[in-house]
Amino acid sequence: RDQLARSLDESCNFISPDACLWRVALALPFNASRLRSACNPLPAALQQRAQEVVDLISRPPEEAPAAAATTASTASTIAPAPETPEAKVSARAAPGALATKGRQI
Repeated sequence: RDQLARSLDESCNFISPDACLWRVALALPFNASRLRSACNPLPAALQQRAQEVVDLISRPPEEAPAAAATTASTASTIAPAPETPEAKVSARAAPGALATKGRQI
């Protein structure tokens, strides 16, 4: 959605509203007509690329266990970052609060 929106110089919501994405994700349509019925009305950009969207949905997912193993082995070889004043500030932040450069957000 983002790549198409950038190429057409449109917003992501113009290409497909969030609610439409949720309906498509829950329905997992296996053909273009099911895609059209999952999100009615189907935005024009998705209508034109319905088969491409269905092909993306029905494509098998990438191998997650192999990616997780690679991430775990890479994480063990990375040295911890030196403690900075910003890290000390974020350590004092309230539990669950995000802190960036001393400001809580």
